[in-house]
Amino acid sequence: MNANKEMMKELALTMLTVAHEIKDLQSRGIDQVTALILDYCHTHEAVRASDIAAVLEVNPSSITRRIQAMEQDGVIRLTKDPADQRSVLISVTSDGKRLLDTLTEQATHLFSSIIGHWDADDIQDITNFMSRFSNELTSWKAKYPISDKKAHRRKISQSWRTEKP
Repeated sequence: MNANKEMMKELALTMLTVAHEIKDLQSRGIDQVTALILDYCHTHEAVRASDIAAVLEVNPSSITRRIQAMEQDGVIRLTKDPADQRSVLISVTSDGKRLLDTLTEQATHLFSSIIGHWDADDIQDITNFMSRFSNELTSWKAKYPISDKKAHRRKISQSWRTEKP
């Protein structure tokens, strides 16, 4: 069965709501950006800030500020890149690994408290669907990159204002 426009509209609204709710988790102590940076640095050993910015699709200057704060907190270590003395490599400290474990445990506990009463098959299904959706989204974004995000947002904003129902 192919999805129709109403189904896609319902999915779009649901995903927007979920995105908003997940963003709200930061106010509850789940810092997803810090967790993602720590996870990426831990998985890839020593990385550049530009690599992190590219993976997270954020402005490099915002990553630089975050990296500086994380270094001051002692959760990452900056070392000169032996291949290029002008740049630094970022790696996770033992404190950073403990923080990543804590953040992961907090997220696990949070999701357990939200959907822990679901049947195991339902949890596996949502995990599979979300993973599939994430992969599709990543592929789509690579296929349709945005060179100027502000211009893109203006274009979208203008298009919904001029569309007739």
